[in-house]
Amino acid sequence: YEPKVQGSLLAINQLTGEVYAVVGGRSFTTSEFNRAFQAKRQPGSAFKPFVYGAAFEAGDNPLTILQDSPLKIKMDKSSFYTPMNNDGEFWGPVTAWEGLVYSRNVPAVRLNMKITPAKTIEYAKKCGIESDIPYYPSSALGTGTVTLKEMTRAYGTIANLGTKTPNLFFIKRIENRLGRILEEHEKETTIQVLNPDKTYELSESLRGVIEKGTGRGADIGSPVAGKTGTSDDRTDAWFVGFSSNITCGVWIGRD
Repeated sequence: YEPKVQGSLLAINQLTGEVYAVVGGRSFTTSEFNRAFQAKRQPGSAFKPFVYGAAFEAGDNPLTILQDSPLKIKMDKSSFYTPMNNDGEFWGPVTAWEGLVYSRNVPAVRLNMKITPAKTIEYAKKCGIESDIPYYPSSALGTGTVTLKEMTRAYGTIANLGTKTPNLFFIKRIENRLGRILEEHEKETTIQVLNPDKTYELSESLRGVIEKGTGRGADIGSPVAGKTGTSDDRTDAWFVGFSSNITCGVWIGRD
């Protein structure tokens, strides 16, 4: 890729918060800006699991029928919001599982409006999103801006079946030359922030993304789950996924 294209990666142990690997950009000598922790970007469809997770907690499930049909939402006296799917088509009635696995935009917006954007944002905050997310219908499609750190930690909470990923850390302990421990990371008390049964339904749906949906390229031959995301005009490309003990987020785009 041309030099203007940048990327970042963050891999963590979602059970402990330990950082396994972090890449902040193409070259530290060229730019010291750490895109994994500092860059705030639109996650696109990678934000959709928070919509579906909030809906499952509100009583829906992967078999809930959603309408993938033309939608026009009045924003004020003279303007309307009309979401479209990436392929420009409408599939009609789809299950929530299909809507998430195949990343259909219109069903996600309908679901966001059904439970209200406030519920989606509340759910995302529980998972670990710290940035302010706008209370718009389009927030379901990741139009707010977040860091890769937030997204990776939030997906880790889903991987933990609703136990919040502890604060991330780099150093386990510091020893002197005699092996005496001078400092050691204190294990954080974990908190159950989501319904484990409903989070399992979400997690299994995200496995479908890898097995049959938009994330097939991330199929490594063992059980993993995750979600792809692209912002408008493919300015940002995301993937965040997890196994039983590793959550990894990747972003590629331009500064």
